[in-house]
Amino acid sequence: MANRESHIDLHRMVLRGRAVEAYTGIPASSRHRAIAEGSFPKPIPLGRRSVGWLVSELDAWLAARVEQRRKGK
Repeated sequence: MANRESHIDLHRMVLRGRAVEAYTGIPASSRHRAIAEGSFPKPIPLGRRSVGWLVSELDAWLAARVEQRRKGK
């Protein structure tokens, strides 16, 4: 049985730049443009010069893209 301390809540997990690119397939330049357009999740501040994205928000964004494809949009 897993120890509670070793449990990782993937939906609260934060990914940084290159990991976001690997997870979504969206390169940084396209990601920043989509953020400015309001069509990609905004990053959360992690420090003075670092940001990250919640996996749960990236999953929701990906699910919406799949739904758009399914509907033919």
